[in-house]
Amino acid sequence: MSLSLEKGLRLLQSLSERTDGEWHGLSLKDVAAASELDKATAYRLLRSLAKYGFVSQDERGRYAVGSAALALAHAAFQSNRLVRRTLGIMRALHAVTTETINLAERHDLSSVTIHEIPSAHQVRYTTRIGAASPLHLGASSRATLAFSAPPVRDAVLAQPLAQVTENSIIDRAALERTLAEVRSDGFATSFGERVPGTNSIAVPLLAPDGHAIGSLAILWPSRGPAVDRTRRQTWPALLLEHVREVQGTL
Repeated sequence: MSLSLEKGLRLLQSLSERTDGEWHGLSLKDVAAASELDKATAYRLLRSLAKYGFVSQDERGRYAVGSAALALAHAAFQSNRLVRRTLGIMRALHAVTTETINLAERHDLSSVTIHEIPSAHQVRYTTRIGAASPLHLGASSRATLAFSAPPVRDAVLAQPLAQVTENSIIDRAALERTLAEVRSDGFATSFGERVPGTNSIAVPLLAPDGHAIGSLAILWPSRGPAVDRTRRQTWPALLLEHVREVQGTL
């Protein structure tokens, strides 16, 4: 990959990662800082990307992801095999649980959300499409990591384990024990590892070689100790049953 292309992609990624409901674009200075580029390089790349509609600029001079990215996003969604094979399963799980159903795919040493059906509840736990999480952190990530090829697990275990909350697993030995449990049980659970007061249960999605290419998870904010406990006891089996027919074929 050329250096200019890599910088341009990093710039687009930085813009997309800073998009939320209250977001109103970034200044040139902020774009450069977020992309770890000097202002001159950032400006040159922004002009090139704007030419093809991948970046837009408002009347205040602030930059945002442009409308051309919508075509790419639509094409990616329509062509992604994992989405196509699991969309019906996600809808069925959402109808039963009424909570957020999250689909993640492994990209290198990260678990990336590629689709999500959010809960209809006013108080809910959701993630952003495209959000990446380290493979040791959270149920979706660990369900994938536990069933990944040994070189992937070794690479994660060899690096420092980032801590996001006090419940994050940052000890290598503890992570290895947890991964062994996930492989034995067939599912992973997480409680407040990335966001305090949240819960998740995830199962790996397996390719024909038996290694995980991603995961499917149920996410929810705490609904009270009794409700959460019941869900932790019953929803793993629900998830495992729903993905049973596609396992090993993805």
